[in-house]
Amino acid sequence: MTVDFDHYAIAEKLILTYDQLSRRSYPVHSKVPGFEGNPKILGSICLDLSIDGEFVETFRSFCTREPKIFALDCEMIQTSYLTKSVGKVAVVDINGKRILEEILFPNDPMYYMSKKTRYYEENFTVKSFKKLQNKLCNIIGVNDILVGHALQGDLRALKLRHPKIVDTRTLYEDVSSPKSLKSLAVVYLGENIQRSKRKHDPVEDFRASMSLFKKFCVKSKAKVIKDQEHPSSIS
Repeated sequence: MTVDFDHYAIAEKLILTYDQLSRRSYPVHSKVPGFEGNPKILGSICLDLSIDGEFVETFRSFCTREPKIFALDCEMIQTSYLTKSVGKVAVVDINGKRILEEILFPNDPMYYMSKKTRYYEENFTVKSFKKLQNKLCNIIGVNDILVGHALQGDLRALKLRHPKIVDTRTLYEDVSSPKSLKSLAVVYLGENIQRSKRKHDPVEDFRASMSLFKKFCVKSKAKVIKDQEHPSSIS
């Protein structure tokens, strides 16, 4: 007996609950079930990352298309004031296709030759943090699902709230192996990511997150099929 393999249907069952979002210091979207509109938790534990602007919520419904699954990753850069600022932001779809990649011009002077970034002025694609937020909200709809590894830091940095989040760190929470993305990629994907000590590649990171998510979906599908073929005799 077989079942239709629908990543979105499985992902909906893996979305972080209000309690999980709160415990993990995620910015909480007003449409998350259990959210009471308490302004004190809108930004959760929002760290000062030297970014102007207020938190925004994804809001578009995109009635002309089916809900999608996206992976997101944000790379931070070190400024000369010893603070961190959003550097590169990238989004891919469930097939690993790059949907967005932007490099934000920092508000503060930055160390152009820091350990993990190689950005120069000609590399910057967007100068306004608000424009970056708008671009993200024009791509990610309120019914879409965001997949990533410990996304709370990225979403706080972007000052972005989204109601449907699947955290790959949580998916593999019950296993005994280390929970870092690099370690999970080695154990479950057979991939060695983040090899460069000098440069961080957000595209590599969220493709690994998406692969871990899809692998978990395959495991979930296999369990459903097994349960259907061998139902419990307990009534």
